[in-house]
Amino acid sequence: MHIYAYDMRTTIEIPERLRKQCIHLALERNLSGFSEVVVDALETYFRVSETKRNSIILGLRGSMTKQESKAYRSEIQKSRKNWKQK
Repeated sequence: MHIYAYDMRTTIEIPERLRKQCIHLALERNLSGFSEVVVDALETYFRVSETKRNSIILGLRGSMTKQESKAYRSEIQKSRKNWKQK
């Protein structure tokens, strides 16, 4: 069950084949519409995307020397300091 602070109606364009699949899945779940199917699909997509992104980042561990890492950290800290001042 999903609990949301607010709902927002919007219009999206999707291919007819995906619309039919959403309707079919909604019927299987005894839903009156397919909004919940779309919400579930989007939540799954973003969760999987985050997992893949984290895996890629962790895979980069050790790909820089300590000197390169220190230089990048320094540049990032300078950028953040300048960004906060603006």
